[in-house]
Amino acid sequence: MQYDRSAAAVTGVRTQPERPRLLDEVRRRLRMKHYSLRTEQAYLYWIRRYIQANGRRHPREMGGAEVERFLSDLARKGRVAPSTQNQALSALLFLYREVLAQELPWMENVVRAKRAPRLPVVLSRAETTALLRHLCGREALMAALLYGSGLRLMECLRLRVKDVEGIDTSAMQNFTELHLKPETLAHYGLPDIPYPIPVTELKPALLDSGDLPLAAMLHGLQQRSRDGKAAWQQVEPAMDRLSELLAPDDARDVISAAGDHWWLEVGPVDLGGKLVTIQRGDALIAAITARDDGRLRVAVFRPLDAKSAEYLIALGQAPHPEHGVCMRENNWEYALDCSAGNGNYYAADRGEAYLSYWEKGLGISWDGSDVLEWRKQLDLVARPAARVVAELGVYYTLSGNEDEEPVDDAGPTEDIETPASPAWRRKRQQKRTVRGRFLGCLLGGAVGDALGAPVEFMKRTEILRRFGPNGITQYAPAYGGLGKITDDTQMTLFTAEGLIRAWVRGCFKGSTTYTGVTAHAYLRWLQTQGERPTCDINFGTDEPGWLFQQRQLHSRRAPGNTCLSALRAMNHLGEPARNDSKGCGGVMRVAPVGLFAWRLRQHESPQDAFRLGTELAALTHGHPTGALTGGVLAVLVLALTDGASLPEALAAAKSVLRAEPGHEETLRAIEMAEELTDSGLAHEEAIAQLGQGWIAEEALAISIYCALVARNFKQGVILAVNHDGDSDSTGAIVGNLLGAMHGVKAIPAEWLAPLELRDVITELAEDLYAFKDWVIGEHSDNEELNRRIWRKYPGF
Repeated sequence: MQYDRSAAAVTGVRTQPERPRLLDEVRRRLRMKHYSLRTEQAYLYWIRRYIQANGRRHPREMGGAEVERFLSDLARKGRVAPSTQNQALSALLFLYREVLAQELPWMENVVRAKRAPRLPVVLSRAETTALLRHLCGREALMAALLYGSGLRLMECLRLRVKDVEGIDTSAMQNFTELHLKPETLAHYGLPDIPYPIPVTELKPALLDSGDLPLAAMLHGLQQRSRDGKAAWQQVEPAMDRLSELLAPDDARDVISAAGDHWWLEVGPVDLGGKLVTIQRGDALIAAITARDDGRLRVAVFRPLDAKSAEYLIALGQAPHPEHGVCMRENNWEYALDCSAGNGNYYAADRGEAYLSYWEKGLGISWDGSDVLEWRKQLDLVARPAARVVAELGVYYTLSGNEDEEPVDDAGPTEDIETPASPAWRRKRQQKRTVRGRFLGCLLGGAVGDALGAPVEFMKRTEILRRFGPNGITQYAPAYGGLGKITDDTQMTLFTAEGLIRAWVRGCFKGSTTYTGVTAHAYLRWLQTQGERPTCDINFGTDEPGWLFQQRQLHSRRAPGNTCLSALRAMNHLGEPARNDSKGCGGVMRVAPVGLFAWRLRQHESPQDAFRLGTELAALTHGHPTGALTGGVLAVLVLALTDGASLPEALAAAKSVLRAEPGHEETLRAIEMAEELTDSGLAHEEAIAQLGQGWIAEEALAISIYCALVARNFKQGVILAVNHDGDSDSTGAIVGNLLGAMHGVKAIPAEWLAPLELRDVITELAEDLYAFKDWVIGEHSDNEELNRRIWRKYPGF
């Protein structure tokens, strides 16, 4: 067929593009979300099978019943493994949610695939050695890599030249050298050497307080000294001094070092017994021995370079209840296997740290003869445990491993997906810092709510006349006491509870809907206000959950009429409100969405957080502004929890907001708040220009302004409650923002002590931080934990 260019030019007719075929659209959506090729192939395969199993009907014409039948047939007739059935379910959920934009109903009656009992067969060391001897060439190299390094097959096949080096070629790429003045070196007791430090860490660290970024300096030396060609012994005095400066004041001989998924006991070790050692050249770095429970105790004799720290963290990984540690019975057995890998010979040849095994004690070879250069080291004294813990903590945190999820070898066989980078510069944070942000966000919101409660319906002039020229700065009587919360905090707590219960449902049932389960939580809140929806929805009174049983929540605290009427009129869980309201009752309760999204940040983008925040606000407020402001607050909290500055968080939120229809009103209010921060106006005048906070965009704009201009948490919340209008809602939102930004320690103690339901809010914040680490569900062997979590957060 020939193409007539002139004919095409003459006609000038623009034809409508053909609607993409279903599987092409699925493929496009998968690639847009950066799913791996293997995931794409698997999802397309299951979608084709689903269509064929239902007489080639279009999925849009089918729904939950057909999905239930298809998944049940896989278990009953196909006798597939649980992981295979879960993969099919994931493919169909993606099809309906992401491609067809349809929510599937809850599927209670799916027949679940049974896990067959299986005892893994593991080759002995002698059998492995015999197998390797029979291989040659490329296959021998690949097998040795797989056995010696623990690589998976696809990881080995995808190795590139730049990966097979003694040091990660990108590890030191963005470092700069810090040269300290003589007086600074003397003040800290540091040797005069250049200190490598990430460029991104240097300026913020110095601007914060003028103190040296000691942790970043130690991490830079750890990375630099891992290379076999590095003069690692020359930087050891500096590393030891930095770890001394960073170590806690703890003189105990035995201290635990731990991360999210690993644990070690640091303390004295008998060098005359069975040992796995970390060595470098003829130097002993660390000695490892077994505890009675199979976990590890380690004594460290020299500062830990990056590779030595990696060894210890990997060997100390938490055992799986079924598969142990990488299919070994316990950590000690895993350490023995790792010490026998051929990779240790290659590492030793390169001059790097490597593992070795001394069956009869340090310096005694397998035949009982002495190895003199090692026997001389029997008198070595281990370094203080606190310094070792500090070194492991610095490496673990600043290498980006904190909160990293382990790869489950028993799960579906799909590649790990790398999430898209957020719009802000991610800040590496210690676990306790992030936990403090979670607590600060929820407790801060409750504190702002309680401070604004007594003046919610007062003019600013009335507030000043009653409380003095500074306005209200301490709790005043409201609802029969001091520090009493209002409906704002009540609904925020039920938002957090709903999100956790939706997660629990997914673990036990295999599918979930965050909007539907959280809508059910809001109906439980409605019941605490003495009301019920007009439709017949089961409240699950036999399993109400922990939060509903808190009697102090069963109190009416000026609930918004829109929230009450919308929930009363709800016919189906998760359906948007049928009104045109843009009151602030939608935005004031969605801060937990940002925290929840941070915990799922490997799978949830800012766009996902925005969408969920918008959907939850839309359950009661039908106007676009009433819903979109909820999405904005969710992204702000997500970014602040991730370490972004408030301007960075605002830029990210506005970027997502601009893509939404009907965004103009919300965007205009946010930009006005930003402009007023530089206007030079008195704060009360600037806030008055933004409005009174009764409607969503005004409440959000006032809160953003107060958070931007505040010197600290206390000033920001006081500014937010001393104005004409909805003082408790603006106080709550500012408290959420500043609490996520500065952490719980920034909240004044005199505000926290009398706060109503403080312990309940704290426990809910802790659970919102910890839920992703709960090993629960139908495939969990921990029945006691399953029962306890389901009793506290039933999945409906």
